[in-house]
Amino acid sequence: GTIKCMAFRPMLQEGRVFKENEDMTVWVSDDKNHIPVRVQANVLVGSIKMDLVSFENLASPLSIVKGK
Repeated sequence: GTIKCMAFRPMLQEGRVFKENEDMTVWVSDDKNHIPVRVQANVLVGSIKMDLVSFENLASPLSIVKGK
């Protein structure tokens, strides 16, 4: 489904693993839980993409905008 999120671009140390200092984006749910939903990063040898697959025992309902 679709989850309402906020996107952040943390400052990173470039050169060791990351190409540039803003090569990562983190999407966090826009609700009281603030759980990471997706992380995407460009690294020296390609890119990495991680998605939330499942969740349980949240303190409040997840802000799902549209189901699958």
